Amino acid sequence: MFRLLKTILQDSGSWLLLVLLMVTVILGLTALFNRYDRLDNSKELLYRLEYDIWVMQTELEQKRNWLTRLETDPDAWEQVGREKMNYLSPGEVLITFAPDGDSKN
Repeated sequence: MFRLLKTILQDSGSWLLLVLLMVTVILGLTALFNRYDRLDNSKELLYRLEYDIWVMQTELEQKRNWLTRLETDPDAWEQVGREKMNYLSPGEVLITFAPDGDSKN
């Protein structure tokens, strides 16, 4: 084996073939690692998208539950009125606080 390698390396044409072989191997490995990086990035993107889908499904389920509650529970309508329209029952007092930027000295 070593004699064969020594004989091949003594020939100048063999050097050229050996260099071409090494360059080919290096380029092949580089392409392989680039593909692996793209695959890894694709997997990371897939995980992010799956998480986003899970979040959206959770929000959708919460909204469906709220819709069902609005359809069946009159107290839900009262809650909406209180939150959105500042509805007060008789005898209640509404206290609001001004944001820090709007206060006057």
